[in-house]
Amino acid sequence: MICSAVRGTKEVSARMLIAFAALPLIMATASTASAQIRGFNGTWKLNLDKTTGPHAKSEILSFRVTGDEEHYTVDEVEPDGSLFKTEYTAKFDGKPYPNKNLVTGAVTYVFLRKIDDHTEELENRDAPEGTVTSKYRRVLSRDGKTMTSSILNADGSVFSVRVFEKQ
Repeated sequence: MICSAVRGTKEVSARMLIAFAALPLIMATASTASAQIRGFNGTWKLNLDKTTGPHAKSEILSFRVTGDEEHYTVDEVEPDGSLFKTEYTAKFDGKPYPNKNLVTGAVTYVFLRKIDDHTEELENRDAPEGTVTSKYRRVLSRDGKTMTSSILNADGSVFSVRVFEKQ
């Protein structure tokens, strides 16, 4: 009787040890999944009729969200006809990541945070510890077909509200 009770205790202890050993992996997977907004994946085109405030003549955004990071590119034709293209890969951790202007080669920094399953916020800075130059709040519609991107000045005032449609 005592032997079977001890054996049972050892089996329970072994199961608990396995469960506790697997816990960090489970938590890491859950954290990674919760730190992404997969609905942003794909190509988005600016809808000029629904956009307010200053905006480009045309603008295409591309998102590739995997794991806990987002790869983003933008291709714009500005009102004067000049091109604007940037690219970054950033994690949703609020830390600085380089944002390279593919036309001029200039590098600024983005700080990306997930707010909820449909919303992310991004800060642009001139240097990792530099001044905030602008903020973006991107909101994915419930049906996943529209994204609203509000551009805020450093003081929080709205500069422009752009509406994109998934392609």
